[in-house]
Amino acid sequence: MTLVSLLYSIGVFARILRHFQPIDTDGIYRVVIKLSEHDDRTGTTESSSSVLKFYRVFNFEVFNSLDEVSKKNILLDELYESLIALCDLYGWPKENFKSAYEGVINDRFLNS
Repeated sequence: MTLVSLLYSIGVFARILRHFQPIDTDGIYRVVIKLSEHDDRTGTTESSSSVLKFYRVFNFEVFNSLDEVSKKNILLDELYESLIALCDLYGWPKENFKSAYEGVINDRFLNS
C-alpha cells in the first residue's frame, strides 16, 4: 500500500468512526483488514489477543488510477463489505456498521 493509499484509508476510517456506535465483539477491540493483490489467506481471519486480522484481495493498480472521490468510495465499500463479512463469520450485529456506512455516504465524505 502506498502512502497516498494509506492516507485515503485513514480518512475513510476516521469518517466511518464518527458515525459508529460500538457493539459487543466478544473481546475483539481492533480489526485489521489486510488488503493485497494476492494472498493465499484471502477470506480468512487470524486473531491474537484482542486483534482480528481479515485478509482481502484488492486491486491496487485500478485503485491508483482512480480520482480522489472514487478512491474514497472504493475504500469505504471495501471497509463496509469486510465488516459485514466479519459480522457473518462471528455473529456480530450488522446494523451499526450499516448506519455508519450510510452516515458517511450522506455526509459525502465532508467533515461535519
